[in-house]
Formats: sequence, C-alpha cells, structure tokens
Amino acid sequence: APNKAGYTILRRSYDAEGKLYEDRYYDGEGRPTATSKGQYGVRYVNGMALQINRFGWIKLSADNLINGFPHMVVMVGVLLCISMTLLPPKPRALLLAAYVVFIFYETLMFRESGDPRTALIPFSYLKQFALEYTVRAEVINNIWLFIPLGAGLYSFCPKRKVLWLPFALTLFIETAQFATGLGLAQTDDVIGNTLGGIIGFLMAGQFKKNERSMEVD
Repeated sequence: APNKAGYTILRRSYDAEGKLYEDRYYDGEGRPTATSKGQYGVRYVNGMALQINRFGWIKLSADNLINGFPHMVVMVGVLLCISMTLLPPKPRALLLAAYVVFIFYETLMFRESGDPRTALIPFSYLKQFALEYTVRAEVINNIWLFIPLGAGLYSFCPKRKVLWLPFALTLFIETAQFATGLGLAQTDDVIGNTLGGIIGFLMAGQFKKNERSMEVD
C-alpha cells in the first residue's frame, strides 16, 4: 500500500545463510524508487546498513561514511575540533554554523515521516554493545556528532554554563523527531549527544591550555 516513504514495494534479499543482504524500493508499477535522501535501497555489509544507488552500487555519501567508518569519523571530529579553535573568529563562526546545519541534516532533514516512536529507557544498548558492531557504531556516532559543536561553543564562550546548549539542542531534535515521526526519540541519544558536547568543550579547553603553555615557553 502507498505510504509516506514514497514507495509501495520493499523487496528483501537474503544470502545463502539466511542473513539479510539487501532491501530495495519500488513503486506500484515495479519501477525502482528512491527515498528522500536518494537511496534506492540498503545493503547490509558486516552489520552495516549502507545506502545503494539505482544500479545497486554503494553510494558515496555522508551517511555511508559515518555508518561504515566510525573510527575515521572520530578522527574527522578531532580535526574539526582543532579547526574550531585555531581559525579566526569569522571563519570559525561560519564553520560552526555549517556544522549545526549538518547536525540537522543528519537528525531531521530528508528523513521519511512515520508514526511517533520513543525509547525512553537509558543505556538500553548495554547488552548488545559488546556483541553487535552496529550498536557500537551508533553509540560512537551519537557522541561524535556533538563533539565539534562543543569545541565550537568553547571557542566563543569558554564558560561551563554554555554546556546547556548541546543538551537543549539534542532535546529539541528528539522532541521534533517524536512530534513529526521523523525518527526514534531516544533517551540514549540525549545522553550521547550531550556527552559529545561536553567532550568537545573539554578537548578545546585542553588544547587552548596547551597552546598558551607553549607560547609562554
């Protein structure tokens, strides 16, 4: 039946061992159809859900990089934190604004709407964290997403009172996801994002402290 995701048929494939291999989307006429982020389906590789294009190839996209390479994501986050502290004020402000837009892109923009859903039990992932790669990647990504934000906030206001902003932003995002059905509103996301903001803030503070010590020496 037609739904808000824009397609009517989900064709699901499994490998020889019975593991889920691929999902593809089609309209009522059987033609390949893309969802709002442009993926024509999802391929599951080593526990990772990677978007594919019309021809069945894995797309080069921010979502695939984030889902497929969480360790590289952490490295990019560190580089962004350094940039947030070293750049002059105007480029730093532009970078911070662009990063806030990226946060909204990853959490709200171009998502398919559905029924409001919640997961309010904190640390619900603990049992699966050591066993499932996808769970570990999701936790890392939730924390990482707000680390550069915390560093950017420190560069403009190095006082701890600014740490309410990452919490307020992620609370707004989770509330919006619930109100619009654009995602799963999770307590774990609020905890992870807020922790990421705090880590970024502390990283930037330590970096500035080390920089001042080197200048004195």
